[in-house]
Amino acid sequence: MPFHFFKELLSLVYPPYCIICEIPLVEGESIICTRCTIDYTHGNTRLYENHIKEKFLPDQPLIRADALCTYTKKGGMTKLVRKVKEDKAIAEKVGRHLGLLWAKHTTNPPINMVVPIPMHHTKLRLRGFNQSTALARGLAHSIGKPLVTSFLKKKVNTEEQKKQTKEQRYRNQKNAFAATGNGPSIKGKHILLVDDLITTGATLKAVGDVLLEEGVAHLSVATLALTI
Repeated sequence: MPFHFFKELLSLVYPPYCIICEIPLVEGESIICTRCTIDYTHGNTRLYENHIKEKFLPDQPLIRADALCTYTKKGGMTKLVRKVKEDKAIAEKVGRHLGLLWAKHTTNPPINMVVPIPMHHTKLRLRGFNQSTALARGLAHSIGKPLVTSFLKKKVNTEEQKKQTKEQRYRNQKNAFAATGNGPSIKGKHILLVDDLITTGATLKAVGDVLLEEGVAHLSVATLALTI
């Protein structure tokens, strides 16, 4: 039996579902159905045009900063963000979707490598995987760039940030990350940082500061969701 026929037969028996509203996807849809794409990602054919640089990272040398969607606690994206945190396979699929949208537009200078925001080893042991790494793995696959997870570490298991202000979050994260000295050289490179959710930008700023100290020339950011 030809593989494509088997694949079509399998999709009839076990149709893929939208990971937000859970209705069956139709031909031409991937991961997120058309209705949810319109409702939660503004119906964009590219990533959400946002103000990450101006609002969160004005002093970072960002080349590009894109989010798949905006996020509110009562919106449908709450379910998607939760699933990405809970299911590694879903996170990688969403990362591939994110990467396909990213690749529709040229980034100049080109991305050299994809780096996820690291998770402290204690939290990693409890959760079982880092959702940012899973997103980054899928994204890196889609854009054809190497994924580098060995260069950064989170050396401090920071406290819960949900109720903290932007200033408190940055102080909490400021010295939480460090370079490991492992992995390929990043001097003069353009790094694409990947995180699942941007709230105040404190984590990205802290990680960006470490990378710049290590000689990175340019930074870009891709995220699943941006809070508004």
